[in-house]
Amino acid sequence: MANSLLDNIDVHDAGDKIILSSPDEATLKYVLEEMRKEGEQGIQQPMKVGKKWNASFEHPGLGQCTVEKIGFEIIITGESEGAVVARSGEFRDKGALITR
Repeated sequence: MANSLLDNIDVHDAGDKIILSSPDEATLKYVLEEMRKEGEQGIQQPMKVGKKWNASFEHPGLGQCTVEKIGFEIIITGESEGAVVARSGEFRDKGALITR
């Protein structure tokens, strides 16, 4: 059985971003272009970090979340807990506290 291109790509969930890394820049660029065609948002072009090439794109669950501000509360709703936690990251980085 032939190896897939994705066998050469490491995937890391970094909250609001998904990070892809590979020792081969061409493979990473090809995968990113295919993802762009499928509608992925916020794609950052590959950069060399050490011996690997890294790129990132917006976590897919973020686009499925809604954010409402009521007074001093921010209410985030989404299809999964992971998506809501990822979306809340930008607010937590600015000092927001999770109350429930």
